[in-house]
Amino acid sequence: MTVEEVNKATGISIKELNRLNCDLWYHGTSPDGAENIRENGPQAGFNIGNMLDFGAGFYLTDTKERAESYISRIPVLTKEMRFEKRKEWSVIEFRLNPFELLFGEGNEGKYTYKNFPKHDEEFAKFAFYNRLSNVYRENHHGYDIIWGVMSDNLPDQVIYDYTEGLLTYEEAIEKLQKPNSMKQLYISRQEICDMLEITDIIQIVARS
Repeated sequence: MTVEEVNKATGISIKELNRLNCDLWYHGTSPDGAENIRENGPQAGFNIGNMLDFGAGFYLTDTKERAESYISRIPVLTKEMRFEKRKEWSVIEFRLNPFELLFGEGNEGKYTYKNFPKHDEEFAKFAFYNRLSNVYRENHHGYDIIWGVMSDNLPDQVIYDYTEGLLTYEEAIEKLQKPNSMKQLYISRQEICDMLEITDIIQIVARS
C-alpha cells in the first residue's frame, strides 16, 4: 500500500506515515550496552522492570541527534551509589522500515500497531497505565509496534507522586500531557527485533 492508501484506510496522517517510512533508526545506550546489543542483538525484553511510556520493549527514535539527546541526559549510578553526569555513550544505527513492515504487500494485518501523534489525553492515559501496571509485561497492551510522542522527562516523579497520594489521577494525567519534541518507536515482539540490522555504532564522549 502507498502512504496515501494507508492514510485513507487508517486515518493516520501522511506526515506520521512518512516518518514511519524511514529506513534508518537510532538507539542511545551506554558503551557496554552497545557492545551487548552488538553481540546478542536487540531484545524485546530489554527494559523489563523499568517504568516506560509503552512498557517493556526495545525503543528507537528517528534521528541520531534525538537518540544522543536522550541517552546523554540519563545519569550514571556509580559503585559508590551516587548519580553522576554521563561522560560517554553510544548511538546504534539500525536498518528497518516500519512502514513496509506494517503496510507493505503481504504484511497487512501481520503486526499490531498504534500511533500516538500528540501529547493528548489518550497518550497520557496509555503512558500512565504502562508506567503503573505494565512494568514487567504483566498487563501488556498487545501492540507489536508503537510510534508516538514521549512523555516529559520527569514522568517517574509523576507516578511516584500519584502512588504517594500527592497527585490525583486527573492531575497525573494532565502532567503527562506536557509536550516535548521527542518521538519514539517501540517494538515489543522479538521477531521484529531480530529484523533490526546494525549499520553503525557511534561512540561519543561528552565535551569537557
